[in-house]
Amino acid sequence: SKLPEHSAVESMLRSAQSNELFPWPVQLCQKGGYTLLSTISGNVACNEEGKFHNKGGQGKWAQWQMESTPGGKSFKNVGHGRYLTLAPQGTLELADAPASFTLADLTSTPSITEEMPLIDDAVISASDIARFKEQGYIIVRNAVPAEFIRDALRSINFQLGKPDCWEA
Repeated sequence: SKLPEHSAVESMLRSAQSNELFPWPVQLCQKGGYTLLSTISGNVACNEEGKFHNKGGQGKWAQWQMESTPGGKSFKNVGHGRYLTLAPQGTLELADAPASFTLADLTSTPSITEEMPLIDDAVISASDIARFKEQGYIIVRNAVPAEFIRDALRSINFQLGKPDCWEA
């Protein structure tokens, strides 16, 4: 599928295999016959030694051939001739076989209420409720899954780095 020359849609890439999120929000930019994975700091690149970073230019290490797969999109690096993949720990790697990624649009607000687990009534004690009435807040440890916190922090930090984020 063709993308606009400069796509304004910021996306998070999620590995269809490991369900891990890409380390940076990206804009997919079509440039000639290849795609750039643009971040706020530069383009995602894999240097000659195979180390990934998000400060690339537009050379062959930052150029990707985007292909449609049954599970989403795959990205083949022009310089290496190998495919982008995410290891189970979220580490970027190159592989010989295509790995599928899904795109999550950051401009829409996800509905996390459907995904949040219900809080067990036994988690909040009578003394917690009394403290809430007295002090106006309550602390419930481990109430939000770690992956939700990680995703929220990534999105917040990405938005804070944008020039139009700040108002005076």
